[in-house]
Amino acid sequence: GSPGVSSKSHFITIHQQEAPFKTSSFNFSKEGKLGLTTDNVALIEVDFSAIESSENNIEIDGEALQIDSNKSLFFKKTEGSWKVAKSPSLNEKGPHRNGGFKDAFNNNVVFVYATKGTKFENEWYYNRARFDAETFWYRANGNIEIVKDVDFSLDKYANRNVVVYGNKDNNSAWNTLLKDSPIQVKNNQVNFDGKLLSGNQWGMYFITPRKDSDKASIGVVTATGTKGMKAAYMNHYLVNGTTFPDVLLFDDEVLENGMSAVKCAGFFGNNWSVETGDFEWK
Repeated sequence: GSPGVSSKSHFITIHQQEAPFKTSSFNFSKEGKLGLTTDNVALIEVDFSAIESSENNIEIDGEALQIDSNKSLFFKKTEGSWKVAKSPSLNEKGPHRNGGFKDAFNNNVVFVYATKGTKFENEWYYNRARFDAETFWYRANGNIEIVKDVDFSLDKYANRNVVVYGNKDNNSAWNTLLKDSPIQVKNNQVNFDGKLLSGNQWGMYFITPRKDSDKASIGVVTATGTKGMKAAYMNHYLVNGTTFPDVLLFDDEVLENGMSAVKCAGFFGNNWSVETGDFEWK
């Protein structure tokens, strides 16, 4: 279902999917000749040194490719065709960091809440972070550290996941962590990679890589104003069995109308870009 949860079987590793969070699988055979068939796989690794075979070719989904039987090789599917590839960059999605909003709560996560907004905003984001931490404590027996935005530093919390509570205008850690994010949220505006939505009614959850780390992620619980903050009251992302995409954007009608009030949901591409991603807009 996700390389970030389970990616490997014996000497074969699925690093990336074509369609995120749909089941990916493979069948391998070395009877007669080496053969590999895949389903919903974009990047796969085979450690040929673990196979007792003198073959110098493998057939992947009907395509013959040359191999070195003593090495571990990567194969990438591009425009429907398989090719031998280089080792993927850790800046891309993979078993180390594959996304889905709930993945932000892994890796010794720290919660960073806003203190630079109005009294109401500061109290709301602090209490939201505290509520999530206590929910995690109750449900998962885990103790999550909660810090003010002004007390956060990259060095002090190196290589740890971070969940940011607030937006660009009220959380001073935003520019430290999210300056290069394709999604920017401030009071009365969402900028979704150039697509602008105005008003104070928008709430949003999303996850993005932490640029100063090869493994850590940043989760964001944010809103454009008081209506959007109330829209973000729903807290299902810490309930067992729930699934969330990389990005979920909704307005305050979600409290009354549920899913029909979701404006956008979807996944970044395997290079964590919007351009190669899969997003559904309403």
